[in-house]
Amino acid sequence: MTSVADHEHQSVAAFLAEHHVDPSEPDIALIELAHAVAAIPWGEARTIADVMAKGVGTCRGKHRVFLEGCRQLGIEARPVVCTFHWQEQEILYPPQLKAFLEDHHWPQNHTFAQVQVDGQWIDVDLTWDPALKPHGFWTFPEDWEGENSFHAVKILERWDGADIQAKVDELQNLLTPEQRGAQEHFLREFIAWVASLR
Repeated sequence: MTSVADHEHQSVAAFLAEHHVDPSEPDIALIELAHAVAAIPWGEARTIADVMAKGVGTCRGKHRVFLEGCRQLGIEARPVVCTFHWQEQEILYPPQLKAFLEDHHWPQNHTFAQVQVDGQWIDVDLTWDPALKPHGFWTFPEDWEGENSFHAVKILERWDGADIQAKVDELQNLLTPEQRGAQEHFLREFIAWVASLR
């Protein structure tokens, strides 16, 4: 019987092969992997299996694919969990979402990754796919060459090397019931809006 870890390994290995990521050249492989994951459309999928099945991914889902890809390529990488405020981003929200955010505030959890390049950790945030750039999203640079950090959000606090699920659960538990309700409502509307932009 195939375990979840085995299935994840196999599906990411297939993803690497599909995108012609060559493990014999780690520097180039990192760039190819990052761009391949960044190109996955943002959408509701938080596990590797869901990302592969649905062809979309949230920050958590996309970076789980990226981190597993790095592991298979022998690239040292680790997850980062941070918080941000939706109001402080440069996203061109539709009127109903903009109005909602004027009345509701909470620290949103967010996941990205770090990779070690020449002994230094650099941040790699592949959350928003290129199609979202015209709408104010900070999308991964098309000319990224594996040397500079990139963030897709304005960060409040961050935890490098955190266990993704444990930290996300901890941060969610810090929200009030009202904040959790507002978050759920906003994300439902936000996911539908992003899907409408395609």
